[in-house]
Amino acid sequence: MEYISAADFDPETVSLLSAAFNHALRRARSKGFLSEEQSTDRTRTLIANLIIDAVVEGERNVNRLVDQAIAALPTALSLCLPEQP
Repeated sequence: MEYISAADFDPETVSLLSAAFNHALRRARSKGFLSEEQSTDRTRTLIANLIIDAVVEGERNVNRLVDQAIAALPTALSLCLPEQP
């Protein structure tokens, strides 16, 4: 994946990304992927990347962004190397 910066998105899209990310974090916690105490950088980064990828592909519906990210998260986590302590 090529590097994407916030400058590549207009303010409306940045707001959409932020809303989807925050909603996805809450959903990930409720599904047991994250706890309040353990919001790992790796999992947060994966969620963000999944959402960004979907937005780059044209998705603009917050609920679909969240659903897609949460559905893809178990596979994304299984493909990652274990976190270093």
